[in-house]
Amino acid sequence: MHTPLKAVCLAGGVAFNCVANGKIFDRTGFERVYVHPAAGDAGLAVGAAFYVWHQKLGKPRSFVMDHAYWGPGHSREEIRRAIDTSGLAQDGYCIIELAEEELTRRSAAIVADGKILGCFQGRAEWGPRALGNRSIVADPRRPEKYFARLRLPSSRKLRRSILKSRTPRRL
Repeated sequence: MHTPLKAVCLAGGVAFNCVANGKIFDRTGFERVYVHPAAGDAGLAVGAAFYVWHQKLGKPRSFVMDHAYWGPGHSREEIRRAIDTSGLAQDGYCIIELAEEELTRRSAAIVADGKILGCFQGRAEWGPRALGNRSIVADPRRPEKYFARLRLPSSRKLRRSILKSRTPRRL
């Protein structure tokens, strides 16, 4: 099938298949491939709303989704209270608040030192994938160390899903 269009927007669970998305980008005439952060069932409402807004009501296309951080946010006090009540502080976990210019350097140093870094900043991502505001980061060269520390089952399937990494691709 050929189309003169240069951009495609993918939705549904299949849209989270990074390998397939890369092939679409590499093997078709599409110059832009967009996957909505909530491309599954949660995102259907957005697509339906935009369809009605543009197609049925004839309204202009003015909204640009320039971030995926539409989930809830939490105050510093709420975060500290959660750490304290969960018992994580007794396990040696602590909160370090970093200025933007210090974030990358300190985060890399923490991970290189064999520690587990939990990123919790701003509002949560909307959709099933962590995009940086809610992430657990650890050195992938030391997997067994982290399964015990994070109290994760050491099943082979789970290990593959957590530790699998790919070279970033331009999509």
